[in-house]
Amino acid sequence: MNFQNHFQNHQNLHSFGFALNNVLHIKQPVNFPPYLTSIEWHLTFHPYDDNDKNVFVLNLLAKSGSNDSNENNENNENILFCYDISSIVMYTKSLYSNEILRFGAKNIKIIEDGRGYRGYSMKAPRKTLVDNMIFGVNLYPFHLGATNIERSIRSKNVPKNLISDLINELKNPNQNQADVMFIIQGKRLYVKSSILILKSDHFKLMFNGNWKETKDQEEEDKESNIKYVIEITDFNY
Repeated sequence: MNFQNHFQNHQNLHSFGFALNNVLHIKQPVNFPPYLTSIEWHLTFHPYDDNDKNVFVLNLLAKSGSNDSNENNENNENILFCYDISSIVMYTKSLYSNEILRFGAKNIKIIEDGRGYRGYSMKAPRKTLVDNMIFGVNLYPFHLGATNIERSIRSKNVPKNLISDLINELKNPNQNQADVMFIIQGKRLYVKSSILILKSDHFKLMFNGNWKETKDQEEEDKESNIKYVIEITDFNY
């Protein structure tokens, strides 16, 4: 069993996913590596639901990047409520086709594990699984205003450092997770080369062939439309 990371960050979307092989033969839960930004995200694939063997489960837990234990306890209690449930989409995708299933607020519920971490859980029929898949999460940015916070966490107080962490994450995605950069109309888009290889034979030939990387020069594409480029590189959705 092995898996491959898939990360994308751009202005309107913050997302991560993992490619997993031999899915239909997995019997035990698979804990994917944490996705680290100002928030530490933990995604787990459970091949079977405890109460229904015809269903699989995806769990997403999150905790703050704060080093203070007291702040961590309070952050872990509130962190998921700062992400409105309508802004989170879990998805599954066949690795070798364009088949994709998205699961939004109607399919996702809030959970809490034994350590006090809160998160989201999604269940779906096992018949939708194939042997080689990508399991992932899309986080759609929204404004962290007083209305959102009051509705999301009711009367609880939100740590100030948590709010700043979330705003920083949404406005400044972790560019180090990507290894390819496009400059389109003055804006920079970051993507993993592994995603491009799986999406396009053109990129597969380029990255697997003989080519030289130069980091001292940047060429800007002034002709392409940025929405078109996002559609091309948007492998996961």
